[in-house]
Amino acid sequence: MKVGNRPSDPASIEATESYAARTAAHHKRLFLAVTAALMLFLMTGCSTDEKSTPPQNRPPSINGIALEPPRAAPGDTLTATAIAGDPEGGPVYFLWRASRGTLVDSTSESVRWVAPDSPFTCSLTVYVNDEVTEVSMTRLIPVGAGYLRIESFPEGASVMIDSEPTALTTPLEVVNAPAGSYLISVQRAPYSYSPSSSSVEVTHGETTRVRFRLNDGAMAMTPITVSDCVSQSSWSPDGSRIVCAVEDSALSYFTFAIFDSPWPDAFGDVVATYGQPNWAPCWCPTGCEFLFASSRFAGTSMIFKVAISGFPYQGTPQLLYGSPSNYPVWSPDASTVAFVAGSGGSFSLNVMPAGGGSPTVLVTDVVEDRPSWSPDGTQIVFSKIVGDKPRLFSVSSTGGTPVQLSEASALHPSWSPDGSKIAFVSSEYAGDNIWILFLDETPSPVLGHLTGNGANWPAWRPDGTGLCYTMYNPLEDCFTLWLAEGFPF
Repeated sequence: MKVGNRPSDPASIEATESYAARTAAHHKRLFLAVTAALMLFLMTGCSTDEKSTPPQNRPPSINGIALEPPRAAPGDTLTATAIAGDPEGGPVYFLWRASRGTLVDSTSESVRWVAPDSPFTCSLTVYVNDEVTEVSMTRLIPVGAGYLRIESFPEGASVMIDSEPTALTTPLEVVNAPAGSYLISVQRAPYSYSPSSSSVEVTHGETTRVRFRLNDGAMAMTPITVSDCVSQSSWSPDGSRIVCAVEDSALSYFTFAIFDSPWPDAFGDVVATYGQPNWAPCWCPTGCEFLFASSRFAGTSMIFKVAISGFPYQGTPQLLYGSPSNYPVWSPDASTVAFVAGSGGSFSLNVMPAGGGSPTVLVTDVVEDRPSWSPDGTQIVFSKIVGDKPRLFSVSSTGGTPVQLSEASALHPSWSPDGSKIAFVSSEYAGDNIWILFLDETPSPVLGHLTGNGANWPAWRPDGTGLCYTMYNPLEDCFTLWLAEGFPF
């Protein structure tokens, strides 16, 4: 048998052909399987590419519109810049629109805008898009000019506007100040080692005044009491005496004491206490009697009146109003009494005749706190909760719609004898302190900080030259009475 020759034996030939056929069939099946797997792989890969989700576009962001300068008088030119971008780092495109005035360019990140020649609150809007999504932002710009006066005590303090030095000192008058918000700061050593700041709003055609008290020590602040734990106080009509609610150290509740000139002579137990607390004295502006609140009957706060005479100023109280009530105050002519009435967290501001009688409700939902009359007797200032803070309001003494006077938290108001300002207590910064609300020569009241080391319950002396208040004495662990004199305002 030669290698490579086909066998001549039929059986061998048949076996050889059968083997070859099987081998060919196997190879064919293997080829088909490999081909099918390859096609499946290719098909699967194509299918995966076709079904994959492309990255989702994120819209542009606008963080603000910056203005330089930040305020506009009529005809001023401002540069407006959009603080914007694309979170994916791609290009963005801008389009500006203005309700009034003229846009020098409207398709850049920064554009120039010329304010209108007349006062108006304009809107400046920027649209930002990345060719897929568009977002926008609008900024309102008050256009106008007003009068701004910046004062401090002591004078000569350096003035900064929007944290920028001006090389000017107080008192400073800015005529035709562009309308808008200002951050005013003043500083003068040794009266202030860090700037005192206040935000003010200048409106067109109006006068805005901001005042700063730079140092409590610049005024004469004298302690009247040394060791007595004092609460509310009230002056006699001539300003020579003052009646105070004083805590009795033995009984641990408030009785009354009158401090006579010269300070600090004191005469306690002005009224019989009946073993119950007394508080909120208010001296009659025309005579030797005062109102007060006491829980001497059944533990319920009611209003009493007592005429005092002789020495040491004693008298017998008479019930004036027998329903739950608190903090009575005389009108300037002593004909009417204002007070808060109610219990359980629901209180109203009321007035009634000084001799007693049916009260008239002026305002509901007020704070249970001492009100105060204006010197002419036409208005009453009181505290009312707005949001989460007590704020000052005034209302006509004959009734009407209350007017909000302050955005700052405010309690225990005391209207000055000249009617130009109201002392009150605020906890806006670093605990309770005395603040002054200036009412004169301004379109809206302006705040001034009087004390900075803790103070409460202000009460003006009848001639307006002094203000008494209570302040915590850590050595005695109680509140003592102080007198502030020599006001700069």
